[in-house]
Amino acid sequence: MHEPRPYILNTFDCEEWWHVIPSPYPTEASRTPLFERSQALTLAYAEHCNARSLPCVFFVLGETARRSPQLVRYLTSLGFEIGSHSMTHPDLQTLDRSALVRELSDSKKLLEDLIGKPVRAFRAPNFSITRNNLWALDEVCAAGYTIDSSILIQSPSRPPSPGISPPSAPALIQHQSAAGILHILPCFRRPFLGMHVRFPGGGFLRLLPLTLLRKMLAAHPFHNLYIHASDFDRFRPRIQSDNLVQHFKRRVGSSTTHTKLFDLFGRGSVLSVDAYIHQATEHHALAHTHLDTLSALLPQFPQGPPT
Repeated sequence: MHEPRPYILNTFDCEEWWHVIPSPYPTEASRTPLFERSQALTLAYAEHCNARSLPCVFFVLGETARRSPQLVRYLTSLGFEIGSHSMTHPDLQTLDRSALVRELSDSKKLLEDLIGKPVRAFRAPNFSITRNNLWALDEVCAAGYTIDSSILIQSPSRPPSPGISPPSAPALIQHQSAAGILHILPCFRRPFLGMHVRFPGGGFLRLLPLTLLRKMLAAHPFHNLYIHASDFDRFRPRIQSDNLVQHFKRRVGSSTTHTKLFDLFGRGSVLSVDAYIHQATEHHALAHTHLDTLSALLPQFPQGPPT
């Protein structure tokens, strides 16, 4: 009898090298060459996914869409879902309510004007909806989004057994807001050598060996995978504020990202966002939560989420 294949939501954050907080590339002259690299890598990833009929949600930053509207339209023409990654890539924990509303509404309107259809999904920069600002989820819903992927949930050391209700690390959280139901698709911090790491995605996809990534994939039934253009760039430029160790961590493993990623895709079922929500609703959902319930699921980050 075959083990069920894990479900994978494939997501891509369309942002640039200078979108590190604080920005190490403050001038337009320093940004242009980096943007061109990022756009080329984004297009290459989209075309690889399209050739393999793999769904993907592209969370596009408003600044990126403004710089390259043709990129957003091309992604849409290939059939990919477009979501918002905010307008300017702020840490949402630093924003008051009015500033957050502007980030949500301005990026949504810009993207919708470009693609001619509703934008229903949002992801906060750096997963910066935490215990400190869970009220932001109500504003996400009020802005017209119905899907959110802005929070990190810490998995238990062992995956939940079938029949546990509610599951310890739900793949879907249906948050009841005054504006309606918000479908929250969390990313996860998985157990690893006595600590928890973001898996699968970003730097840990580059840093960890493929054999370990395969084991982590098989150990859990749902995975919200995220990736960036910079994770594929073997010649990623050094961020000016980085020391040698930080620079190494940002570049190591980038030549293996593509191989690892598509190996994992071959071992799971890569779903559209609607299909992922459907499967999660059947198996690993936590329904009709309020903010106090949701807070208990989140790890405590004294100074915001880890990068």
